[in-house]
Amino acid sequence: MLIAVLALVLYILIVIAHWKIFTKAGQRGWASIIPILILFVLVNVSLYGLFRLIAAPLIAVAGTASLMASRWQIEALQFPIEYAKAPWILATVFLCGLLIKRSLQNRPTSAVAGATGLVAGLGMGFKPDVMAVIPLAVIVAAVAVRGGRPKATAVAC
Repeated sequence: MLIAVLALVLYILIVIAHWKIFTKAGQRGWASIIPILILFVLVNVSLYGLFRLIAAPLIAVAGTASLMASRWQIEALQFPIEYAKAPWILATVFLCGLLIKRSLQNRPTSAVAGATGLVAGLGMGFKPDVMAVIPLAVIVAAVAVRGGRPKATAVAC
């Protein structure tokens, strides 16, 4: 009984998190309850993030919209079991790109590196094929995170 209650609480938390992601992405929150729609929106949010790494917002919207209605996307939606890996792979690649961009700008990268590992690990739990991006994530995180370099700060005694 306790496990069932914990599972229900976890499911509610996941629905709330998806609801917030959907509303931030400009989608209707109720759509976060429909599984295939969740995958579709998360793929497009990740695509937008990838485009934003290299383009202005208007170009990113145009690129995402063109891929959103592409033949590939429509055909892939027919196979939800295979399509389930797409959001995880795209989100991991996006976070790797964000890690590289932040490290080039000398900005903190530890939180993004942790998020990259979390997304890749969770994706691997859903679909083992996501394991293909793990080496990329590990290499990028190892290069991008500047561990052990304290910033010069004044300490008052």
